[in-house]
Amino acid sequence: MIFASSKNTVRLASLAMLSCIASSTRAATLLDLANRYRSLVTATIPVPEGSWPEVDEYLGRRNLRRKYKPSGRVVEVQDWLLSDPRLHSSPGAEKEDTRPAVDLACQLGLVWPANLQRTWRGSYLCDLSEGLVDAVRMGDRTANPYALTASQQLVLAWTCFSLDRSFMGYLLGVLRDLPSVFDFGEVAEAVRVSVLGFASDIAVLASSPADRVVAGRIRDLAGRLARTPGGRKARPGVVTEQTLRREFEELLFWRLEGLVDLGYLSKTNRHSFSYQLSPTIEGVAELLEAGSDAGLHRGFFSHWRGRAGEPSRRLHGDAALEALREANEIRSNQMGYTLVEQGVLVANVALSASNKPAVLEWDDAVNAISEVDPTRYKLLTSVDKDRHLSAFKLTVRQ
Repeated sequence: MIFASSKNTVRLASLAMLSCIASSTRAATLLDLANRYRSLVTATIPVPEGSWPEVDEYLGRRNLRRKYKPSGRVVEVQDWLLSDPRLHSSPGAEKEDTRPAVDLACQLGLVWPANLQRTWRGSYLCDLSEGLVDAVRMGDRTANPYALTASQQLVLAWTCFSLDRSFMGYLLGVLRDLPSVFDFGEVAEAVRVSVLGFASDIAVLASSPADRVVAGRIRDLAGRLARTPGGRKARPGVVTEQTLRREFEELLFWRLEGLVDLGYLSKTNRHSFSYQLSPTIEGVAELLEAGSDAGLHRGFFSHWRGRAGEPSRRLHGDAALEALREANEIRSNQMGYTLVEQGVLVANVALSASNKPAVLEWDDAVNAISEVDPTRYKLLTSVDKDRHLSAFKLTVRQ
């Protein structure tokens, strides 16, 4: 489960920006990376003639007018880009401390917590985000950095659902029980009355010391969320409405807005926090109901391609190996190895980008590797500490 500590970092594109700012070779401190990200999005830009009304509406809806001089026509580049009426949602401007944004990128496996260098996932997302940083600096709305490309969406969808699987599965179950159109307050109340049950379920499933640590954090969080607020005034032993609301905002905002970015939720008003379920949310909710990686490994990419009604067939055997071999050629480490997860993700991005009606599921990839014909392919593999297949190097025998 991901434990976000900010209500401001809600756009998934912010994670792509952080991935591109982070270095793949040089270590950085938390404060350094946070400051570089903040400097990027808060640089000022003049508002073009004729565009001020839409920017002013955005500033008013986001309660940001006090940040600027009344007579000014210069705003931060993030406010210029997020006020673009073509975006599906406008929240997401960073405020002051951006270290929580870096922490979120670490938890989602885009940068390493120890040295804040890009991971393979962050490097891949950055490669798929060519020109992103320049587009932010120039305030280029024609290629608005906050509007994710199809490839960015796929990588971020897989990242969020696989690394935040437990809570996302619970949250999607909560959303499916709400009216077809709902607001943030309704989601928060539904979570408040059910989150202790979720924490209990997680505690039962925790089998390793690391799992039990996470279960303990979830139990503590659930206990705080289940409290009944005692009004707006602080008193000893009583949580205020504002304090409790902030807990819910940090827990839910980035997830709900992320689901908007991925197309699972929509908005009738992009400035509001009212949402509408997309029919495609049922498919991913069913995959996450398994309570483990099994559902995602079995059918996530078929679900993803099917959201837009794209017909696709699952690759097996030699067809799956060929997709993996091509992924191995596209991305591998210095020793020529590619992580299985990386290979599956790269293969599916490539298949989608080339409009091929095919997908490679994780389970099918592992089966194909285990059944490889040694007379046709030269295969080298490595395993993790639990003796599970973790990486491969695949070439065709001459």
